[in-house]
Amino acid sequence: EEVWIGEDPQNAFRPGVLSQGAYGPKVAVPLILDLLAQHGISASFFVSGRDAERHPQAIRSIIAGGHEVGHHGYTHTSVLQFTEEEEREELKRGLNALTELGAAITGYRSPS
Repeated sequence: EEVWIGEDPQNAFRPGVLSQGAYGPKVAVPLILDLLAQHGISASFFVSGRDAERHPQAIRSIIAGGHEVGHHGYTHTSVLQFTEEEEREELKRGLNALTELGAAITGYRSPS
């Protein structure tokens, strides 16, 4: 959901938009994990902290499958919109959300 909310904060109040975003962690991630397991492939999944908080089981499944969970911000807001202090807080919150679920973060990809 966070991609759409990051683009337009009002999307947080639009159930149709949110349901599209929930497809990824609820349906697509399990299917992708099964496919990767069938072929013995490991992958990297870059996840925003807020999405990790909304869908912790998806993150735990990614980790359990031996895949990398990378840091993708907290709110999926472009870092160009932040002051230095806001960006620092965004990075800390995202990192905390992921590590609390057991992710060993080694990579970062800006949502910009």
